[in-house]
Amino acid sequence: MNEHVLRFGDNGNLIGIYTPAATAGKRPGIVLVNSGVIHRSGPNRLYVSIARQLAAAGYPVLRFDLSAIGDSSPRNDALSFEKSAISETSAAMAALGARSGATGFILCGICSGADISFLTTRDNPAAIGAVLINGRGLHGVTDDS
Repeated sequence: MNEHVLRFGDNGNLIGIYTPAATAGKRPGIVLVNSGVIHRSGPNRLYVSIARQLAAAGYPVLRFDLSAIGDSSPRNDALSFEKSAISETSAAMAALGARSGATGFILCGICSGADISFLTTRDNPAAIGAVLINGRGLHGVTDDS
């Protein structure tokens, strides 16, 4: 497997692992979002396995560390976790797009990663889908009429 470290974000403070698609084609990019404070390998290295299987199926994949998790540096601003996580996930989509040529993205996450994936998909039109596993339900966010 040919994987590459990517440094991206406002100050290059975010770190991710890019797993290129094994075949040429125009498939959406996949971004795997941290689950809680578990770094980019995911629980029990699940994200490593998922990234490699999706890349073998022709999808470019980025798994990354949110700021202050794993190898990513802490932020220097006063943004709330929710706003910074959405901003950083959007930056991950942009970095994956710049590296792979993908223009649409599917965000995937477990627990808080599902919440971040949902919120980013809601706010960023480049996100065309989300795989949400065991999210909190986002009461007050998804209950609007």
